[in-house]
Amino acid sequence: MFVGDALSKCLDAIIERGEGALDRGLEILETYVIPKGILMPLQSSVEEGDGVEATGDIWLKQKSAVKHFFKLANKYVSYASTISCKLEKNKMKNIKGVKARKKHMPIMLPIREIVVEV
Repeated sequence: MFVGDALSKCLDAIIERGEGALDRGLEILETYVIPKGILMPLQSSVEEGDGVEATGDIWLKQKSAVKHFFKLANKYVSYASTISCKLEKNKMKNIKGVKARKKHMPIMLPIREIVVEV
């Protein structure tokens, strides 16, 4: 059972499928003042997902893992086929399914928290 299925039953969330899944995720990110660019590399691969604005829980399921290089940050990021996190204003916590490394670093490290400074 996918983690989103269990959460949606507990929280009465509606699971979006197809293009609506990413759109829903982006809407929730915007509510919590998180840049949409964090999820843009997933634009063509998200199959389903949702989030609960009241609690800040968000999850996405992709066809397969995605790797992306963010030029501005000079980092490679790997998104697993299932991604989830808890949102707070300007912060993503308990991130699961995301790893990153600097361009010349030999290993990828899991990303557990992102804080947006405004």
